[in-house]
Amino acid sequence: MGLCNSKSIARKTSTKQQFFNPVDSYQSTRSMLHHEHKKSTKGSKPKNKSSAKELRRSDTQNSCNDDMRNESCIDLYEMEHKILKDVWQGNFGCDIREELQTEQKHILDVACGPGHWIRDMKNEFPKSHIIGIQASPCHKIKLTPDIAILRMDIVSGLSYGNDSFDYVHMSCLSSSFSENDWKIAISEMVRVTKPQGIVEIVVGSCDCEDSGPIMKKLCDSRRAFLGMNGIEVDISKGLENLMRNTQKFDSLEKQTRKIPIGKSGTIGEMYQSYFTLIMESYRDPLSSYLGQSPQEFDETLNSLNTELDRFKNSNFHSVRIIGKKH
Repeated sequence: MGLCNSKSIARKTSTKQQFFNPVDSYQSTRSMLHHEHKKSTKGSKPKNKSSAKELRRSDTQNSCNDDMRNESCIDLYEMEHKILKDVWQGNFGCDIREELQTEQKHILDVACGPGHWIRDMKNEFPKSHIIGIQASPCHKIKLTPDIAILRMDIVSGLSYGNDSFDYVHMSCLSSSFSENDWKIAISEMVRVTKPQGIVEIVVGSCDCEDSGPIMKKLCDSRRAFLGMNGIEVDISKGLENLMRNTQKFDSLEKQTRKIPIGKSGTIGEMYQSYFTLIMESYRDPLSSYLGQSPQEFDETLNSLNTELDRFKNSNFHSVRIIGKKH
């Protein structure tokens, strides 16, 4: 799971992709995941005529496991993982538990961050082969050697062949994808999913319900800022249609849960901390948009704490779409 590049829009490249088998990638990566890579990753992209073996080695050298940095981001990823796991009462919603317990299934986690979700899944389903991909680096968590995290941007295209995975997962509460980015991401997730396989995507809403004026002002300003930068701010409302429009699914199931914010329990308090950190990351552009100094913006965030004590039913939404491929 991950923040879907919440601080930068996913980059697109025109580099021609070469596909390789996830099982081979899994096996070649696991032996190197916990070694320290001292070589720079710059210029490590494979040439178009590189063999599959050379491509796998290059991707291993680009592995996020030993190149993740910016330790401050790990708190956001961990909070997001705990919030979603609690709200949804588990790590996934599709009906695949029995298969994961008895068979060697191949799982891909898109925008996996430092690996909280895949670590949980590997602990629960040790037979599974799990690969995570993450476009931008962040601080790693401790992972077992048989978990692979690769540096890969889904909007630029995945380096996996068609029908490679049994289950493809993605979850993010705060996204910086444009509508076109989402179309590409969904198309790629469907492409690498096996027939009768599962694509599961979890997203969060941009707006807060039953909130006070300060929360509404903050949400409106973030919505306006992201919209001006081409970000799809209503993905929680439009995700199901984007998936349906691929015409690649036998069935789609939409589920919705409320995420409390404020002193309404552990998750409400955690989501309040999460939301505050997200808003602090937008301090400069949002304070400028609101005509405030950065100090005044911080005071607004502090005032939000008091407001949430009065608006105890304030909540955001999380939406989960589960699709079964033809």
